[in-house]
Amino acid sequence: MKSKIAAVALCIWAPVTITITSLLMVNHTIAMPLPSDLQRVEHGMMEWLGRGDAVVHILYANCSCTDSLVEHLVARGPTLVEREVVVFVGTPRPRHERLAQVGFEWHEWSQSDLTERTGVEAAPLLIVRHRNRMDYVGGYFRFPSATRPLDASIIAETTSGVPPKPFPIFGCAVSPSLRASVDPLGLQGPATDL
Repeated sequence: MKSKIAAVALCIWAPVTITITSLLMVNHTIAMPLPSDLQRVEHGMMEWLGRGDAVVHILYANCSCTDSLVEHLVARGPTLVEREVVVFVGTPRPRHERLAQVGFEWHEWSQSDLTERTGVEAAPLLIVRHRNRMDYVGGYFRFPSATRPLDASIIAETTSGVPPKPFPIFGCAVSPSLRASVDPLGLQGPATDL
């Protein structure tokens, strides 16, 4: 009898544990969707930034990957592109303010600001506009759990006239609908700062 109870308990415990673990691992290991309406992204960026070359980093403020990307950006400093801007979705942490000290312009947007202006649902997202054309809208990494962002090479290739194919977004869902689809049980907590 005890062995049957143990077998039943194991049959219940194993799938529950696997399900919960896989839901918690979705961020940063599963590619989030790239923006589906690039014209909307382009229109939102043009309306907000005006004309000219620009690099925009869209980062989810409440994410561990943002801290490492901010450290990377602080270490490398702004590129020679006319304007390089960091947009934090949610409330930036005090250490994120170091970006301004090295010459980056940064802004805080709510999730609704991001969605209304651009339709973007996931971060981190890199946007490179060259010669008033959005030549790159994609992620920073070729593979999940990569430790070295490829933004500098993406920017260099794009501004030299040969933009790379967009990399997937290995990061976080920032829109409520995408968060609900990747975390249907709400295990990662509510997006209170969005």
